[in-house]
Parts: sequence; C-alpha cells; structure tokens
Amino acid sequence: MLLKWFCKIKLIVHSHNIESLRFKSTGKWWWSILWKYEKITCNLADYVFFITDEDRDYGVKKLGVKESRCTTVTYGIEIDKAPALTERNAARKELERLYNIKGSEIILLFNGTLNYTPNLNALKFILDELNVAMLKTNTACKIIVCGKGLPAEMNDLKNY
Repeated sequence: MLLKWFCKIKLIVHSHNIESLRFKSTGKWWWSILWKYEKITCNLADYVFFITDEDRDYGVKKLGVKESRCTTVTYGIEIDKAPALTERNAARKELERLYNIKGSEIILLFNGTLNYTPNLNALKFILDELNVAMLKTNTACKIIVCGKGLPAEMNDLKNY
C-alpha cells in the first residue's frame, strides 16, 4: 500500500483464497486480525483477482470490495495442448504399477492440504458419497489421496 501511495502505482491483489477464513478453519487465534488486514488491502486495491466466484462474492458482500473492481481468475495451466494419448497411457501404467491398480479400475485423484476445512469436507464427500455410490453400482475404482494433515481418525485409510 505504501508503494501505491508514494510511487503512484496501481495495487493489484491476486487472492488465492480468503486467507483469514482458511486460518480460522485451522484454529488460528489471530484469524480476525488477518481478516481486517485483507479487508483493508482489498478495499485499497485498484483491482482484485479472486480465484473462485465464491471468493469474489465473499469479497463483495463481506469485505466490501466494489464489484466493478474485482473479477474471478481461476488457476490455469501452462501447456498449450493436452498430453498425447501415449503419455497418458504411460502415466496410467506407472500409477497401476505403483499402487497395484487393475487396468479396468477407474482412478480418482484428490490432492489438497487436509487440515484445511474445505479440502477435508471435499475428501469426506468423496469417501462418504461418491465412493459409496460407486460401490453400490459395482464400479471398480481406486481413490488416491495426496496431501499433508490427514486427521488421526482417518489414519486407517493410509496405504490401501
């Protein structure tokens, strides 16, 4: 903010998520201080890029960011075309070898920090809803979960 004021430059914020809410969900006592900082920064910014529409809506409704000064810019990829079929097949073969997966099984990959509430909720949905539905239809699949912070009560899911 000081650079914006003293150097007369634009301040653009690229918000990867609402950090204060992430820290609140992990039990950090100081999350509300960060929330106030985020609110001030976003309101002083010339423009704010949010990573999801939900975050943008939160920014407008709760942080007070003007709709005309923000938009959603999702994560992208830096390749100009999808991997070739031979590359995809080779990657699949490697996963089959590493995790004892049959060629007929569907592979579902979940990647995320698991002590972050939205990610943990997504994993619980995958296990409690999606997996159950697939089992009911006899759909053979393997679910691979990557990420740190798996809660102790879920330790029995490791290495299967």
